[in-house]
Amino acid sequence: DNKRVTLVLVDTCAYRDANSDFPGIFKQLLPAFFSASKEKGILLLTHPILENEILKHIEDSGLYKNYNSLGNSLRKCGETLKYLGCFDEDLFSRIGNIDIRSELFDSFKHHYQDAIILGYGDPATVFSQYFKGEAPFAETGDKKSEFPDAFVIDATKKYLAEHPNDILLVVSKDGDWKSSFEEMDNVVKCDSVED
Repeated sequence: DNKRVTLVLVDTCAYRDANSDFPGIFKQLLPAFFSASKEKGILLLTHPILENEILKHIEDSGLYKNYNSLGNSLRKCGETLKYLGCFDEDLFSRIGNIDIRSELFDSFKHHYQDAIILGYGDPATVFSQYFKGEAPFAETGDKKSEFPDAFVIDATKKYLAEHPNDILLVVSKDGDWKSSFEEMDNVVKCDSVED
């Protein structure tokens, strides 16, 4: 169909799969995604729950872990490096003073500076879905872990109800997310930011 996407909501697992590389240190995938969205006039949707999940994904990313590992290794090898004549006090100090978690999160926030921040959704609706086993609450597995997604999805649906002319692109490979938006005509779904 000829519907033009006007909004995009990205499940944080898509960012996790891209190693939370918001600045494009190793791959320009995320900066290119944000740039293309902006060029096409597509607005980003966000939610405080998603932002907390982003912080967790950053801490689990290779970028974060590798940088922290570098700092630990430099501290352990400091005396050896001094002995070998390749100890750079200024460089070591700069490396030690950088908070890579904040740097990566600031890059994320920069991309989302014009994003629409969704409200929290309706607890009564979310709990009703939980007890009925409706998406995003799968019939099997740990249903309680789906509460963050349920509040984001409910807030998104409420936003779309208030803005019926918008077309939302949902980026998620999570089947529960896809099921949650299945009945909505103004939602398009894809698996990753590469699609």
